[in-house]
Amino acid sequence: MYIIGIDGGGTSTQGALADHEFNIIAESQVGATNYHNVGFDTAKERIGLLIDNLLIQAGIDISALSGICFGGAGIDSEADKETLIGIFRALGWHGSLVAVNDSVTALAGGNRGLEGMVLISGTGSIGYASYGGCMVRCGGWGQLIDDVGSGYYLGISALKGIMEAYDHRRDSTKLWNPVAEHLGISQEEDIIHFLYHPQTGKEKIAELAPYVIQLAHEDALASEIFNAGITGLVHMIGGLLKQVDSEISAQRDLYTLALGGSLLTKSEVYREAFVKAIAEKYPEVEVHLPYEGPVAGALRIINDYVKKEREPNA
Repeated sequence: MYIIGIDGGGTSTQGALADHEFNIIAESQVGATNYHNVGFDTAKERIGLLIDNLLIQAGIDISALSGICFGGAGIDSEADKETLIGIFRALGWHGSLVAVNDSVTALAGGNRGLEGMVLISGTGSIGYASYGGCMVRCGGWGQLIDDVGSGYYLGISALKGIMEAYDHRRDSTKLWNPVAEHLGISQEEDIIHFLYHPQTGKEKIAELAPYVIQLAHEDALASEIFNAGITGLVHMIGGLLKQVDSEISAQRDLYTLALGGSLLTKSEVYREAFVKAIAEKYPEVEVHLPYEGPVAGALRIINDYVKKEREPNA
């Protein structure tokens, strides 16, 4: 029997089919599957395509699967879980299924199990901690009110600052030239057309984050945004630590924190700034790059789930 693990991020969705020894048999990728952003029908279509691709590569039928775990951006409530479960049922999968926020699969992969902490900063941002079977969350409440320190946060802050400079509410910024070239625009007013275009999702705005990071040491606006992003992420770790059960925290002198998301895993400059800030504020937190990715985490979660399901019948 085989298992499928899926990581439905903000910009793309990766999946893997493996046996119960975690030997990868097939891998595939499709577009974003956050139904809040792309809609129910598109999410269903892409998830179905991903599963079909995995089954075809592996040369097996869906009946050979023992379980599927979907870790998805935008799974924030029981209603979200029910919606995702409904998608899989509509696709013909009626077996063991776990639907969790994608940060939970990142935690399981990053720490090789559901014990530890994870902080994700990619298109969006979110933090999770799991100790003694108790799981707590901080952040990840969407771009309208949160996503601090994320690619979207850096990008939208850059656009806001550029318009403020255009209005002479602040000094000019070097961010304008690379942003204008990236967006293919020639004047600041065109930013408004970009922002309110129906096809401008949060991932398009997050694409501007690298320019903030690149100019952080030579431009006042970029530096301000960069530092605010790092500070926001550090505050998220503080929020997690405050939520960990007092009895559990009293027994610990060290917390392990796995990093996730493109900004923290791929940008050495951003990561080093965060690690330095954490060491100064929370020396009891040991930061490390993820041991495994979120797809591997999803495989671990569904494997454990299937094992527990079988225990009473063993």
